[in-house]
Amino acid sequence: MQKKELDNIKELLINILKFQKGHEILISEFQNRIWDMDCQSEAYEILSILAYDLDFYEPDESMRKHHSEYVDKEVIKKEIINTLKQL
Repeated sequence: MQKKELDNIKELLINILKFQKGHEILISEFQNRIWDMDCQSEAYEILSILAYDLDFYEPDESMRKHHSEYVDKEVIKKEIINTLKQL
């Protein structure tokens, strides 16, 4: 993964953390960018784990009550911050 590409992905993750509304769209964009990559690197592996984990984000509290595997924004914030630290 090239540095510029990694920097762009980091910026996208930071924007997910910043925005209170519209972050679902940014999450989808991030996941699509990662899953569309043809790459084998440590950074890619770290990012692909995050992309998978973000599948469990559910903004609707009532849905999270019925499905214990779903997580809220606070959980994904922690995962994104942890991922950024690993990169």
